[in-house]
Amino acid sequence: MGRIENLPVKTQQMNMLHDFYGELLTAKQNDYFMLHFMDDLSLAEIAAQYGVTPQAAADNIKRACAMLIRFESKLGLMQKHAIQADAASRLRMIFARVETDRGILDEINSLLNEMIH
Repeated sequence: MGRIENLPVKTQQMNMLHDFYGELLTAKQNDYFMLHFMDDLSLAEIAAQYGVTPQAAADNIKRACAMLIRFESKLGLMQKHAIQADAASRLRMIFARVETDRGILDEINSLLNEMIH
């Protein structure tokens, strides 16, 4: 599996999905997800903490991941964000090439920053 910033790609993608949709998970799903993906606890450690089997912990994490993927497939917020961020980046490159009225360009750049943050 590929790696991004020392994280498996799947972990990175799941963390990004969680940033967008984590609030929509149940409290238990969110807790298990955070412990596994963000705190890097093993299934056995999570199971011990909650008094369940490692399989139960794994099942709960799988359900949480499936929900996050389902939310993205229905709502597409992460994809829309990526498209907007790419467009903003391309606009910034164009503005960098323009050598006229800096005041207008600064105003447009400020608006772009508001759009993506």
